Amino acid sequence: MVPMPDGTRLKTDVWRPDPAQFPGPRPVILRRTPYGRGFPFPQSLLVWNLADLNGYIVVSQDVRGRGGSEGTFLPFFTDAVDGPATMRWIEQQDWCDGNIGSFGASAEGIVQLLALPDAPDSLRCAHVQNASDNLYDSLMPGGAWRAELTTSWLNGFPTPTTLAAWRAHEAKSTYWDPVIIDAAERSRIRARVYMTAGFFDIFALQQTAAFSHYVTDSAPGSGHTLVLGPWTHGDAQTPIGELAYANVAAPTDDNLAFFNHCLKGQGTPNWPSLRYFVTQIGDDGAAATGEWRQGTLWPPPESIRTPWYLTAAQDVTTLTVDPSNPVPTVGGANLSVADGPRDQSALDARGDVLTITTAPGTSDYELIGNPKARIYAASATTDVDVVVRLTQVAPNGKSLLLTDGVRRGRFVADPSVLTPLTPGAPVPFELDLGPVAVRVKAGHSLRVAISGTNSPHYEVNPNVAEPLSSSPPPVMTTLSIYTGPAHPSTVTLPVASGTPPLPPRPPTPPPGEGVDAGAPTGCNCGAGPGQAVSIWVAGGVIFALRRRRRHE
Repeated sequence: MVPMPDGTRLKTDVWRPDPAQFPGPRPVILRRTPYGRGFPFPQSLLVWNLADLNGYIVVSQDVRGRGGSEGTFLPFFTDAVDGPATMRWIEQQDWCDGNIGSFGASAEGIVQLLALPDAPDSLRCAHVQNASDNLYDSLMPGGAWRAELTTSWLNGFPTPTTLAAWRAHEAKSTYWDPVIIDAAERSRIRARVYMTAGFFDIFALQQTAAFSHYVTDSAPGSGHTLVLGPWTHGDAQTPIGELAYANVAAPTDDNLAFFNHCLKGQGTPNWPSLRYFVTQIGDDGAAATGEWRQGTLWPPPESIRTPWYLTAAQDVTTLTVDPSNPVPTVGGANLSVADGPRDQSALDARGDVLTITTAPGTSDYELIGNPKARIYAASATTDVDVVVRLTQVAPNGKSLLLTDGVRRGRFVADPSVLTPLTPGAPVPFELDLGPVAVRVKAGHSLRVAISGTNSPHYEVNPNVAEPLSSSPPPVMTTLSIYTGPAHPSTVTLPVASGTPPLPPRPPTPPPGEGVDAGAPTGCNCGAGPGQAVSIWVAGGVIFALRRRRRHE
């Protein structure tokens, strides 16, 4: 049992290699886990490889409140203290040669990242897969609760109070400080971090941000690395989602080469700071190929941020948001439901979804970076979500999900304060849609789909600005999306090469003209109930909206 600063003791196992073959103090590789410190088969092969074949000492520890460890399990909230304390205990043992590395994926990767700022100098490196150093943004991106991820993961633990505690702190308050690494803390990171991540991983947005923050903020010469593939959470096998990849084999560098270099001084690392896979979707929307690229930062600074001014058939489009009939989650960065790139055509055809589609491209172009959306919207009630999906439409009509994001109205003004929306008043909803790297072939289109729900990926908003902990009864509302020149909603694309077929910016209206934003539900220029599909083409953009009859 290893004592922590507050006296809590954590159950810890130590695997040592044969001293006859590997005598003397040895480098140590640490794993801290909520899943059980043992290594059942096939994980036992990892210990055999590291210890018996390569002379590492492997230390595995149950985190606080799990397995044989004492204390209360509140996921991740004590790991910034317990991790460094465990490392200091290791470096004091006579079997440690003063060199420590750490490894783990998902929750085991999160505990590694949180330990980095205050880790002792003996922590030379960390190998982290599919993880985040910002728990709040991972659980509440844009202020919306990630119900599918959080509840499905917590259901594996006997922690009923954890979910209630997290939901009681839905604003980005100081409560979350122990599980967020800020710039000041990053400046203290000295260990080298090797990350692997996936574009459709549940932590893709936070992990890519963490990598670039470490490169720019941590100690000079740390040599951090990111490998970013078209993968989901822990799954690099093809097909990924509904795409069958022909050549997505990951780079050949492995954990052992990384640890041999940073813990034993063996070999010279020849991998670049950043490697990422650029996907090219075939004309059938089912096959994909691509290639690995190199870089230094994510998003790549050479990508040009290019605004796509969204233009619809009318300046204000009003959608019904019915909590009892939400837009269902189909693919994306999920943990327990179908994930990855999947056809969104059925969702795009719903009456509560606004889609705006470019004309097919006349030549290839590439998007590499993080698309960002600025959507002017109003709610008929004091809260609403704005959900944005970005898809690539193949010539056969398949609409393959590239990425998505959300912003909750109550946190538009300030993520740290719950602020009700003023009904009928348009405000800008800012969304970071996360990382993409695609080569869009000629003949393919881009599509933006906007709605008020995406369930169960995000918990359905009750549409009233009352604390989630109070379980307010959900109400139906309307979401008015503004796309006219007075409120130019945009999706900014990271264009790395070529020219997407985007329309020009709409002209600015003369003073006194434009939409009356003060109307209770925005503009009354929308189509009435039951109106048929309307199609409008302008500046290379196709707009389509199917309206369903509203039942009051």
